[in-house]
Amino acid sequence: MTNTEHAKRQITYFEKLHKAFYEFFVEQLRKDPSVFTKYKLQLATITFDTHLELEPIKKIFVEGLSNVAEKQAVARAALYDALVAHTFGSFLGNMGKMTGLGLDELEKNTAKAIAALHALMNQEVAKVTERIDYLMENHNALPKRKQAVAGPEAGGEK
Repeated sequence: MTNTEHAKRQITYFEKLHKAFYEFFVEQLRKDPSVFTKYKLQLATITFDTHLELEPIKKIFVEGLSNVAEKQAVARAALYDALVAHTFGSFLGNMGKMTGLGLDELEKNTAKAIAALHALMNQEVAKVTERIDYLMENHNALPKRKQAVAGPEAGGEK
């Protein structure tokens, strides 16, 4: 096996190991994101013999040639990535909830404003309708006006 082939094999192995650790850590953080769980996961990146269910990952250990320090480094990298993903995902989830609550509040306030506007419009329409009805019933209520314009246009003197 050439050095290039060996390097490619190691890279493939470390990527597979990282993916296994990452998926394991993400699942653990989904179940329980407490500080104690984070402590247990950090400890799992060092000893690999904790009470956590690392059996699927331990099976990958035998596939590649690496020492304990390299495996620990891959595990720490995967844990860091999982913690960042979990924290960012939680942040986005909280922002989504806050945005949703804010939008709900805006929708309620908009509905109240529209209801108030409709009520005001209905009051004004009622007043105008009442005035028109009064004038229609009492068509003599409108005073007759004389022409206000004087002059040549109105047939007056020049």
